[in-house]
Amino acid sequence: MAKNNIWEAIAKIGEVAGGGLVTLVDMKSEFEAARQTNRLMKNDERRIGLALWRERRAGCGRLGRIICSQRWAVWAGAILLMPMLAQAHPGIPGHTHGFANGLAHPLTGLDHILAMTAVGLWAAQRGGRALWMVPLAFVSVMSIGGALGMAGLGQLPWTEQAIAASVFTLGILIATAARWSLPSSMTVVGLFASFHGYAHGAEMPATASGLAYGVGFIMATAMLHLFGIGIGLAAQRMNSIKLVRVAGIAIAACGIYLCLAV
Repeated sequence: MAKNNIWEAIAKIGEVAGGGLVTLVDMKSEFEAARQTNRLMKNDERRIGLALWRERRAGCGRLGRIICSQRWAVWAGAILLMPMLAQAHPGIPGHTHGFANGLAHPLTGLDHILAMTAVGLWAAQRGGRALWMVPLAFVSVMSIGGALGMAGLGQLPWTEQAIAASVFTLGILIATAARWSLPSSMTVVGLFASFHGYAHGAEMPATASGLAYGVGFIMATAMLHLFGIGIGLAAQRMNSIKLVRVAGIAIAACGIYLCLAV
């Protein structure tokens, strides 16, 4: 009898222990399933959040491009209106009159507008240090040429022909996306800038202040450079780089017309 009771007790203990093990295994399985479900939910939340973030970012990018285009439209209008506003009182003598004449001079000739805008376009197309060094080289050499023209020191031959040739050459450089070395790029724009500057200086009105006149045409040139740079950078951001090359073809075509008209 005693042995039977012992074996019955052992059997009951085994049943209890086995049931506990089964319960532990079931609990572990349920825990792993809940953990996996939680992980999948978190991944879904991350994917949804990432999709929303990308959508918002794309929307902000489109909005930014619209704002950018509107800003450059405002700047373009301001550049074209500034000489008109400055000349609204043509009878004003002295420094104001000289500044107005200098500011208006680069903006009253198609050759100057195209060439200086093309310098900015090419600088933006090249990128890197050329973005600011190429326009700086043009403005610097143009200032020297302008001083020589205002002083009347000698006569620079083929000025108009060189200016027309600068429009054609810069258009070709943009159309072909030429990537010359930085010194070569600065040299070629500097060469053309000397003719543009001499033309500005030689055509200064006799009653205008030389310093004010020089500041005016330097500022107008810098604005045209910035306008070209802005167009080039905006085209890159909107993945419209080919449009810049098409613009170069159009500029070169205008250069041919100017060369034939000189």
